[in-house]
Amino acid sequence: MQKIPFEKLYSADFEISDLFCMRQKWVEGVLFRMDHPRKSNGILYLKGCSGTYTFSGRSFEAPRKSIVYIPQGGIYTCLNRDCGNSVPDAYLVEFNLRLGGESAVLSDVPLLLDDFDPYIAELIKKAVSAYESPLRSPAAVRAAIYSLLSELGQDAKKDFGKKYQSIAPGIRLLEESPFASYSVEELSAACGLSSGCFRRLFREYSGKSPVEYRNNLKIEMAKSLLENSNATLEVVAESLGFESSAYFCRVFKKKTGMAPGEWRSVNK
Repeated sequence: MQKIPFEKLYSADFEISDLFCMRQKWVEGVLFRMDHPRKSNGILYLKGCSGTYTFSGRSFEAPRKSIVYIPQGGIYTCLNRDCGNSVPDAYLVEFNLRLGGESAVLSDVPLLLDDFDPYIAELIKKAVSAYESPLRSPAAVRAAIYSLLSELGQDAKKDFGKKYQSIAPGIRLLEESPFASYSVEELSAACGLSSGCFRRLFREYSGKSPVEYRNNLKIEMAKSLLENSNATLEVVAESLGFESSAYFCRVFKKKTGMAPGEWRSVNK
């Protein structure tokens, strides 16, 4: 399953399905267990309660007026806290994401969003109201959730540039010359960072390692070559800097689900 970082939501051409929204009344001290992979992505606005989320040996406190994102496939527990007389305590929006025909999540683990534009909470409530309307319009529900995700992406993008500015030289090297064989050490040196720091920030930025990111760029270029030329697989692999045509074929099939020759016959 691929990952769409929050800051990429605004510009990603994703699709949503399996929509569900509801108001929730929590009970103080109850431990909710999701002990099997969650079937959909969830965005929860904790209006009148808080919770302690635990997953993979880690945990975080989600205070009142915060938003929690829970990924499809997530396994976690939540201890309900500070439940008051508010009705509802929380608003839940659920959906499945697809990008390029492949299922997607916004994170591999539950995330706390505690610094966001207040308008986002209103969009969550709007989506729930549209879903609960006696004259429910599927188009209105879909539009409300698309607006919510778009706003979340735009909000995340505000701080994105500052946080990842330090790795911008390395990103430019990869994007301008994806066929070059820059090592991680060379990319990190161009940024004035240690290789470990560069790898960490790069994975946060893209959801991929530098090698995976470069290979994805190469595959997009390979698609164009296969579609618009009669170059052999050996020539395509060599022109894009793959160490062998066999490795190129493995990477291409892993990314697209099709062998290069098969992809060419379908798309040429």
